[in-house]
Amino acid sequence: MARSRARGAALAALVAVEEGAHLDRALRKSDFLAGKDARERSLARRIARGTLQMRGRIDWILERVLERGNPEDLDIRTRNLLRIGLYQILYLSSVPSRAAVHETVRAAREAGGEPASRLVNAVLRGVLREGVPEGAPSLEEDPAGHLSVALSCPRWLAARWVSRLGVPATASRLEAANRTPPLSLRVVRDGDLDRVAREIEKEGRKTRRSRISPSVLLLPDGGDPTVLRSFREGRVLVQDEGAALVGSLAGPLPRGARVLDCCAAPGGKGLPIAASAPGGLLVAVDCSLWRMGRLRENLARLRLDNVRTAVADALNLPLREGTRFDAVLVDVPCTGLGTLARRADLRWRVREEDIARLAALALRLLRAVADAVEPGGLLLYSTCTTEPEENEETVARFLREDGRFRMEPPEVQVPDGALAPDGTVRVLPEIHGCEGAFAARLRRVRDGCARSVSH
Repeated sequence: MARSRARGAALAALVAVEEGAHLDRALRKSDFLAGKDARERSLARRIARGTLQMRGRIDWILERVLERGNPEDLDIRTRNLLRIGLYQILYLSSVPSRAAVHETVRAAREAGGEPASRLVNAVLRGVLREGVPEGAPSLEEDPAGHLSVALSCPRWLAARWVSRLGVPATASRLEAANRTPPLSLRVVRDGDLDRVAREIEKEGRKTRRSRISPSVLLLPDGGDPTVLRSFREGRVLVQDEGAALVGSLAGPLPRGARVLDCCAAPGGKGLPIAASAPGGLLVAVDCSLWRMGRLRENLARLRLDNVRTAVADALNLPLREGTRFDAVLVDVPCTGLGTLARRADLRWRVREEDIARLAALALRLLRAVADAVEPGGLLLYSTCTTEPEENEETVARFLREDGRFRMEPPEVQVPDGALAPDGTVRVLPEIHGCEGAFAARLRRVRDGCARSVSH
């Protein structure tokens, strides 16, 4: 019965995602269904994430083994139970295939009764007996079709990346998107990393230092961060090493700096700045009440008294006329296509037209916050996507429009291959082994006219 609870919890998360929930919220709720056993919660999360990652290939198989052909014709629970079962058979080597089938069939009986359990049993045992069907698109004749099936992504995305990057680089990027990332912890205060690492290792967890960001510890075995003393005491935040690197590009800041974080929640970029500059002030603004709730949870853990928060739209900042900041951070809403390994639902949520829509929104945000930057101050633009329309093309257009700003290179060390000729920083999953991230440091020049700089 215990193992069946893990499948039931994974099923609940997958159904919630299909109905519109984001995966992280769905997993939080499904934890209760998995029970108090940490192993069951871990298994449920692994099945849910892995099933979403490999859903493209799994659905291609289901289209060939189902009598009606299209898994979308099934009810939402039966469809996702079949996906869960195939994921375990094909990818989850830690669970014997016959045990995976047995437990998934039990979960199907609990969720949909005998008709669902019979169908799930027949399909899964058929694949065990006969293997995966043949007939996938050829890499030579249809590279986008082949990669979309073999490495599980929407065809439009595979075609886009093949056209821009070529077949080998696209394959590498999709393989990176299907990895299981480590738990990544951003150590909040400067100089605290060694002490936090020793403390975590005393708690029986292995750690290694990030090669991408010197403020990050990686826990290769993953696990629940909330059980760690350093997390409970507010000395670490859960944050990927690529995002941590981007956040560090705001520095160095003058003593007592006033910083505005415009799309702030859940606080990964701005709160470490506030923690390392106790004499300054961070104003954190976000338009999402739920996400701002997460920032305030983090703020309460970190026990910072130099942060002010507001639920507001950065397109219409609630600032007194003439209010200026030494640094303005704008981590814009984006497609997030650099984060597919951690956010497995994104590959099925994002649409091709979202790229242009979000690039336009990013430009509007840059225009809206530019006046809040003190002359001589810094505007740090960042995303977690890999797409040039949302990244360097948006920045270039903004600089053409607003002559008060110029690009400047980072003042902190960045990984090999991350610094582009134009001075922007681009971290790529297939090259750097972490989430994709992008940032541009834009300096507001004092004399009001931008000057080009060479790199």
